[in-house]
This record gives sequence, C-alpha cells and structure tokens, in this order.
Amino acid sequence: MKKSIFVIFILLFFSQEGFSQIEYGYERSSKEPWKYGVVANGTYDWSTQNQGVTKKFGFKAGFVAEKHLIYNIYFQPALTLSKKGFESTVTNGYESKINGYFLSFDAAIQLKFGDERLNRGFLITLAPYFTYGLWGNSSQKGLNPINKDYNQTTTFNTFDILSHEDIGFVLGAGYDFNKHWEVVANYYFGLLKMYSYGNNQRWRGFNVGLEYYF
Repeated sequence: MKKSIFVIFILLFFSQEGFSQIEYGYERSSKEPWKYGVVANGTYDWSTQNQGVTKKFGFKAGFVAEKHLIYNIYFQPALTLSKKGFESTVTNGYESKINGYFLSFDAAIQLKFGDERLNRGFLITLAPYFTYGLWGNSSQKGLNPINKDYNQTTTFNTFDILSHEDIGFVLGAGYDFNKHWEVVANYYFGLLKMYSYGNNQRWRGFNVGLEYYF
C-alpha cells in the first residue's frame, strides 16, 4: 500500500512538472493588466418541464473582461443582454410561447492549458451567474378540442408570470486561437423557479459563440 502511494506521488509530481511547461500563462505574474472585449453567442434554451416543451433559439451578447490570477487560473466577468424563451404545450389545455430579454452577469473562473508563447490552447470554465428579466411579450392559445370558442390567443407581459431573477451556473469549454479570439461552448442551468407562482420549472440551455479581446 505504501509503495503504491509513493509511486502515485512520484507520477503526479513529474506529470505536474511536465505539464507546467505547457500550461497557459503558468509563469506569468498576477500583476498583468486587465483585458477587455466583447462576446456574442447563439443560444438554445428551454425549461425543465418533463413533456410538451419545444426549445427555442436566441442570442447572448455584451462585454467581457479577463484578469490573470495565478498559475493557469483566470477570472472572466461578463455583462450581457440575452433573448431566450421556449414553447410549451399542455394536451387539451393550452399552448404557450414564452419570450424575454434578460440582463446577465457571469463571474467565470477559467483554467487555460496550451502554448503560452502563442497564446493558444484549450480552456474550461465554471461560472456562477445572475440574470434579471427586463421585458418581453408572450402569448397563450387555448387547445380545447370540444369548444373551440375558447381557443383564443392572448398576449401578456412575460414577467407578469415569470420571475425576474434567476441564479445558476455555467459549465463550459473553449479554445484560445490567439490573444484576441476565443471560441466557447457552454451549458447553463438555473437554480430558481422560473415562474412567480408555484410551478417548479427552471431554465436550461446551451450557448456557443466567440469572444474578442481588444
């Protein structure tokens, strides 16, 4: 047992020594200045309702900054505007089309791996986020198969039924092409109930896009 632990320790030590030579920014000081840029993503959003949900495309765009902390660890906050929504159908009940615009703040921690000299390499991301719903128009149509007089379409302010606030996490991966361009792919999951009444659905979605640093 002791011999196995010793061997594992030696392997970890040498792998860390070797990996440190290619870790992105491993030797850099945390005194490096902030970098600033813009981000633009296409999104694919839905809710956690078990049945009858149709995913919808949207967007997420805004401003991003980056600060090297220590070793290959970076802090990357972002402030973005996003449009997201989904459709849901309750058989013999109603069909809803939910749309909204949200202001989002992400506080990402990134691990970067690659060639420091070329500013190129893979990265992984973990980011808590907070979103606030700004405005939106949604609609609901009745699906009564017996009395179609009730099957009228009504429109309403999205945040008359949806909660303004959501908090959650983003998990992602990406690639740095150089010191300016970065491609990212993320999965996000909300933790708060999306409806202001008792429904326990929560936000889910993917986004894929580009970041550009000046």
